[in-house]
Amino acid sequence: MTSQERLASGRVWPLRKRSILEACDAAEVPRPDGIARDPRASRDDNRVLEVSWRERTAFTDRSFSSVVLHSVASADQAVIQRELRVSALPELVEWLRHASAAPEGWMVTSPHRFVWRWEHHRLVGREEPDELYRRFGI
Repeated sequence: MTSQERLASGRVWPLRKRSILEACDAAEVPRPDGIARDPRASRDDNRVLEVSWRERTAFTDRSFSSVVLHSVASADQAVIQRELRVSALPELVEWLRHASAAPEGWMVTSPHRFVWRWEHHRLVGREEPDELYRRFGI
């Protein structure tokens, strides 16, 4: 089964994981520790791409960065893909660069999360609370 077959009808991936890795490599930025795809889609969820970073904890001895790609409507794929390549990928690379060399003050206020959403036919990126923190009201 291909990754496209797991998506709901009319949904596609806006970008390949390889594009993210190539952008990081070209900028000589550490690759994210994980890249995942989230096939879930709902009418009120307009996320396209997100990156998060967590500091070391009592359970792990290192920080962790992850990127999540969200499925998008097939009809919007071409324009979203273009926006991702022009603006979001360079922003993602700079975000990862900052995270990899961030000062201690930024690190201890972890977790950090930046999300790009498809809003009013344009890609908008902003810092947002971590999903777990948002879910539990922390």
